[in-house]
Amino acid sequence: LVQNGDLIRIGQITLKFIQGAAEGAYHEELYRLVTLDPLTQAYNRRHFEQELAREHSRSVRYGRKFSLILFDFDHFKEINDQFGHLAGDAVLKEAAAQIRERLRRDDILARVGGEEFAILCPESDLDGACHLASDLGELIRKLRVIYEGLTIQATISLGVAEWSGEDETPDALYQRADRLLYEAKERGRDRYCR
Repeated sequence: LVQNGDLIRIGQITLKFIQGAAEGAYHEELYRLVTLDPLTQAYNRRHFEQELAREHSRSVRYGRKFSLILFDFDHFKEINDQFGHLAGDAVLKEAAAQIRERLRRDDILARVGGEEFAILCPESDLDGACHLASDLGELIRKLRVIYEGLTIQATISLGVAEWSGEDETPDALYQRADRLLYEAKERGRDRYCR
């Protein structure tokens, strides 16, 4: 009789028998590991792209709106150069935690690059997403990260785009938000463009 936790060896393969709640916890942990960025606990790019495609399909089917915000940290290389990469990691981790607290339950925060993040905003029009972008800019501007006795401040630049309709693919929306992000940087950083 096989019991929970028993190891079964077949040649060079070892299997572990897991039964009941432990199996569910195991699968939840696996899901967490493959969908979350380990540093920031924001979703990873792969999961974000899946959610963006899903939201696009849902919006096409039901005629609903959604928006996308892309942002990255201004002069982040200078933070890393001045304070070190571990301090830069501390900034990303704390900023992501603060941003998650500000988002609605259905909004999806993802780390899509080194210091670049995306927020998928279901059921949000451009004005609503711009309001969120403004709040996030203010939140990061006020954030003080203490690392090894040093206080680190940062700002972000954001690009905000509302899905324009079923002719706009998820990739096209992402590219449009990305162009707006770079427009915000060109206009002096620490701002959003729509």
